Amino acid sequence: MTSRTSLTAALLTIVASLSLHAGAVRTNVDTPVVTRSLRTAHRATIASGPMAGHATPRTAALWVQLADSGTVEFEYWPTDRPDERHRTTPMVARSSAGFIVQATADAVREARQYSYRVLIDGTEAELARPLVFHTPQRSADPFPVQDLRIAFGSCAMIADPSVDPPGVSPGGGLQIFDAIADQRPDLMVWGGDNAYFRDADWTSITGMRRRYAHVRSLPAMQRLLGATNHYAAWDDHDYGPNDADRSWVGKRDAKTVFMEYWANPGYGVPGAEEGVGTSFRWGDVEFFLMDDRTYRAPNYQRGGDGAYWGTGQLHWLIDALRASTATFKLVVNGGQVVSPLPIYENMANYARERHELLEMLARDPVNGVLFLSGDRHVTELTKMPRAGLYPLYDATISPLTSAPYGQSRVEPNPWRVEGTWLPARNFATLDVNGPRGDRVLTITVRDADGVERWTHVIPHRELRVR
Repeated sequence: MTSRTSLTAALLTIVASLSLHAGAVRTNVDTPVVTRSLRTAHRATIASGPMAGHATPRTAALWVQLADSGTVEFEYWPTDRPDERHRTTPMVARSSAGFIVQATADAVREARQYSYRVLIDGTEAELARPLVFHTPQRSADPFPVQDLRIAFGSCAMIADPSVDPPGVSPGGGLQIFDAIADQRPDLMVWGGDNAYFRDADWTSITGMRRRYAHVRSLPAMQRLLGATNHYAAWDDHDYGPNDADRSWVGKRDAKTVFMEYWANPGYGVPGAEEGVGTSFRWGDVEFFLMDDRTYRAPNYQRGGDGAYWGTGQLHWLIDALRASTATFKLVVNGGQVVSPLPIYENMANYARERHELLEMLARDPVNGVLFLSGDRHVTELTKMPRAGLYPLYDATISPLTSAPYGQSRVEPNPWRVEGTWLPARNFATLDVNGPRGDRVLTITVRDADGVERWTHVIPHRELRVR
């Protein structure tokens, strides 16, 4: 009896050991044979996305995050010609990369809309929403100008009861993402604070990834992610702690995670390679995505002499604006640039660098420059007059889902365009249309339900040097 009991106990011990060993191997991406055998009972599913990122007339970046390991392919075709099918190179979603795959669609043509689907281990992922991306027109003069709709917004706080204060929901109005998708933009630019790191997140790259995964998998966001191409700049909350600056020790990890979850054309510009600044062109509109965190001086230095973008990035911007042949040149920044009010984290707090920017733009004028900014949890359009030059506009569009700025307080911005102050959740569309030589940019701001709140028309002729 004793021997039988001992034998039974020994067998149970061996089985338990093998089960634990198999469970450990299950998470090891370097043991594909064991992983495949354990995956026969189920197939990986999509955790977030898919979405399209940067596109050129001949390529487009496609992004998706799975819930588990699997081989991913994107199949894509011109929406109006579904028989012209192409596939990306198969790629394995691995745990070491957060099960994220970024692939390149390299059989596209300019100025077209493409539909696509995701194949996981050869089987189509079941998604109850259309997936589309767009490609820009070629910029050479013989080709016609391209009408364009750009969506823009900033400050997307998504509630998380596991880390948020009890009884407090810092994010809301999630229907705004469908309202943006309803506008059918050709691309969307996210203007910073696209995720909000909590104190449980910013101290490790694991925490940063967890925060992005939480935001990106939001069900309310999925339709928008699949509806167009997406680009992003960052600000303090998706960089590090509140008001984080160049001293932030976690900025390299923040850049790594930013690169994982966005598919921008690049990360870092000549003279400022450490940051995430970049630029891209879509038809006759060029975008300059600035990094207002990596080189920024601590707030206690901001009384005039501190760096904001840093000399290298500032000089790159001026050179790039001068070199651009685009009709409209949209400079995207996390914080306000044109507003003269030295409050919160506006560039006006960094007087030396802001003065240098304005002096450079005045000394060697460039047509068609306009700023887009976020951060402030309130929307307004600033129009700065300049003697002998065209006015500088700064469209501050904020917030998407974060708590709006106090509705009873209206800041005394002397250059605010009347009727554009909006302390509510909102987003903007920028429509660029009209014939060559007489292009027009129309800014329309809508609230979280998609209701139009104000609009402002800026003809290109208003942004020309006299």
